[in-house]
Amino acid sequence: GHRNLATLALQEGDAGAAAEGFERARDVSQRLAEADPADRSLQIILADDLAWLAIAQERLGDFAEAERTLATEAAIYAALLARDPSDDAILNRQSVNGRVAARIAMDVGDAEHGLAMLQALFDLHESRLAHDSENTRWLDYYGLLQIETGSALLALGNHGAAREMADGALAVARRLRSIDDSVTDWAIDNHCGALLLAARAAFAEGDERAADAHLDEAEAVIMSVSAGKAPPGLDKPVIRTALMRARLAERAGDSTAARHLAADAAAKIDALITKSGFEYKTVFIETYLLAGDMAKARALAAVLDAVGYRHADWVTLRKQVLRSQGGVETAARPIRQTSDRRY
Repeated sequence: GHRNLATLALQEGDAGAAAEGFERARDVSQRLAEADPADRSLQIILADDLAWLAIAQERLGDFAEAERTLATEAAIYAALLARDPSDDAILNRQSVNGRVAARIAMDVGDAEHGLAMLQALFDLHESRLAHDSENTRWLDYYGLLQIETGSALLALGNHGAAREMADGALAVARRLRSIDDSVTDWAIDNHCGALLLAARAAFAEGDERAADAHLDEAEAVIMSVSAGKAPPGLDKPVIRTALMRARLAERAGDSTAARHLAADAAAKIDALITKSGFEYKTVFIETYLLAGDMAKARALAAVLDAVGYRHADWVTLRKQVLRSQGGVETAARPIRQTSDRRY
């Protein structure tokens, strides 16, 4: 019950209430797991509560707390795998835990470590797919791993390797959709995610024609998914696609078109801010900047600075925000090392 209520709070953008609820759920599941450590299902329930709690802590900007929570979750999986190294469900959870831990490393500015954590997960995914090449769960996660690794490479300036990751993710996404094109998560997260990574990498390399072609395909996927009732989560790829279109227009010298495209996307942002992670807030800030809404860009930038968010993409964009207000670069507030949050 605590977990269900906390999940609803997280979906509504109340990360503080979500963290409180997940902590209560964790307290219950921890007592049960400690009372019967041999019960695999009780260990998994505790691990799931910890996974959710870490996400809520990350949303609050409590990155150090989230890292500790994820480490506790990872220790549960290590203990279960010591009993059965081939436990596919636990290996699956372990892979997700590793990807979230890598994202938080990126959040705090440790991009090289985050990238290394992602790269270390490839052997696991590829070995599971070698064992069962038609396992759609592992295919799904393999595609997401490539997208996240490509994004990290792009943030570090390795554009060519990012394009290679995007190509691999696209191959996986198309394979998933050939299996079942009705799964909206595969269309939005895998297919659009890979196309947008490919567009960003091509743009970074100065290949505007390729970037434009990837965006065309992304828009076609979005149109196919939104043919009926638009599924949750569709606004984010819509905004990302519009932002890339605006960046292409700006590079081509059409600042008016760039501003109009960004303004159309910015109109969708307000309802998403509290429900989105920091990586999306960076996208939102860039959209506001291109739309000419400096007040909203600066207000949202202050939120990221307040928690010490230091992702490489944000560090770069932050300089643009400072220039827009005639400011100078200052150090962001240090990341909290202890839990001092106020719900």
